[in-house]
Amino acid sequence: MLVFLVAMLASAAVLAAPRVVRVGVYDNPPKIQAGPQGQPSGILGDLLVEMARQEQWTIEPVACEWEQCLQQLESGAIDLLPDVAYNEERAQRFDFHRIPALPSWSLLYRRPDVTLQSVLDLDHKRVAVLEGSVQQRHLAGLLNSFGLQAELLPAKTFEEAFSLVASGQADAVAANRYSGDRAAGDYGLEATTLVFLPSKLFFATGKGRGADLLAAVDARLEAWQSDADSFYFQTLARWGQQGTQTR
Repeated sequence: MLVFLVAMLASAAVLAAPRVVRVGVYDNPPKIQAGPQGQPSGILGDLLVEMARQEQWTIEPVACEWEQCLQQLESGAIDLLPDVAYNEERAQRFDFHRIPALPSWSLLYRRPDVTLQSVLDLDHKRVAVLEGSVQQRHLAGLLNSFGLQAELLPAKTFEEAFSLVASGQADAVAANRYSGDRAAGDYGLEATTLVFLPSKLFFATGKGRGADLLAAVDARLEAWQSDADSFYFQTLARWGQQGTQTR
């Protein structure tokens, strides 16, 4: 009888223990970045922390650079990765939830002495891109389709990519509008009218793993995005972004 009670208590303790969720955190403010204690911060980081509080998850942050984050998500070293733009190639490697966490698009940012008014102006230019990003893949295809002789310079971080332009090692940088608008002023760059890649951003899990995590993310996003006074829209405002109800 004593053994049975001990086993029951142990089982109850396991069931009551918070789920530990290993989350990839890379530096891409204002969407995702590490907070003071390493916990996820930024728009998507704050949303995830609140989801974890409501779902009783324990977040275990794992610092990584973007390409490394994707590799660790695929291998199972991390459970959840914020700020993943959906495309067909990634859908073969990862699972996504149903409701987009954020809308986004990309554009090119240039030094003031560089002319970039059309795609053809990219000929013989050097463009910094985040290694492994959707921007890198899209621009490679675009340059090839126009037969342009431009060089893409892969960088490990957005900070490195913008630094390449500011230092004169690159003529322009491709970035999502959240990170780009924030960083352009810091590095003395200007936004161009070359806008591309409208996309939807998600939290992603490894293929066939984390269905319960994605279901919980969808449930929270669905409730939040239908309420203009919700934590979701308060978070957007706190990070200097505007949003409208989607439902």
